[in-house]
Amino acid sequence: MIKSKEKLFSGRKNLGFTMIEILVAVAIFSFGMVPLLGLGQKSTQGAFSMSKHFLAGQACTSILETLLQMPYDEAKDRILLFSKDEKKLLDPESINLFINSELSEALEKGNKFGLEYSKDDLEKAFYTFTYSIKLDEDEPAGLFLITVEVKWFDVPNKKETQRSLIRQAIKFNGRPWYQ
Repeated sequence: MIKSKEKLFSGRKNLGFTMIEILVAVAIFSFGMVPLLGLGQKSTQGAFSMSKHFLAGQACTSILETLLQMPYDEAKDRILLFSKDEKKLLDPESINLFINSELSEALEKGNKFGLEYSKDDLEKAFYTFTYSIKLDEDEPAGLFLITVEVKWFDVPNKKETQRSLIRQAIKFNGRPWYQ
């Protein structure tokens, strides 16, 4: 049995930590925290990348739905008009012709009520997004394949971070297939 505190704590009478013990504890704690901080940073980058992917998917879907709702010849003409080169997603032509018309209405109404919506704000969100449309037609069958590709950069102006999303749909002329 130990009779005194002095023998138990090697002659120290106070029960606090020394400066060296505190420094060792801080060092061990900091080495343990570094991987956790890195994990938080990676998950933030992943969420940002996923949000861009989601926006690209919504843009592709909007363009395809708009083209599929048009009559056959009008859709074909519009695709031929826009299939020459890549365009920015928020060109005025693109908003009016492809993106949901409710977007331009919302922008106009928002500005009337003093809300801070503006085309510039949307450009900041979509400034690296471009799209292209391709047409592959089978004239005798009366159908064509629409391919919409949206491209963007995860990190602006770095080629190795360029991503793309491709969506396709088939547009029928509406004629019975047996004619």
